[in-house]
Amino acid sequence: MKPGDGKSKAAWPRAISKVHFFNDTEHLLLVTSRTTNLCQLFSDAVLFWVLQAGLVLFALFALLRNWIAARKAGRGGIAMQITRGDASMKYFYGGYAAISGLLVAVCLSVDVAKDHRVLWVVIDASTVAYVCLFNVWFRNHLVRFADYLSKLEKR
Repeated sequence: MKPGDGKSKAAWPRAISKVHFFNDTEHLLLVTSRTTNLCQLFSDAVLFWVLQAGLVLFALFALLRNWIAARKAGRGGIAMQITRGDASMKYFYGGYAAISGLLVAVCLSVDVAKDHRVLWVVIDASTVAYVCLFNVWFRNHLVRFADYLSKLEKR
């Protein structure tokens, strides 16, 4: 029953109630199909590659931000040598251990990476090591985040 098909308007409330409450099997199959597509979208086979692409893109973004800061410092900007204290180094090592441990657990538990688990663990661990331990831009953000968390605890 579609608008303009010439059927009486008295049949419309029944048709609307069928669509609204999903009593019609055609609409139930449509909902089931959408649910199946949503489940496939959030499957390990898709999310693993999204996670890997996101990690690599974030590392490239951090590299770009570091490169931009180095170029600004080279053109008469301020270049500072910062010696980090023990507390901030603990933040870097803790961030590296937490993120790396999570990614290693994902790589070892997903069937998509079954034949190349060592490769993915090495790629993930080295990418996280660069971002957490060597990239100045991310390290500064990590210190700010740790400072923010410590201020939340004092409230």
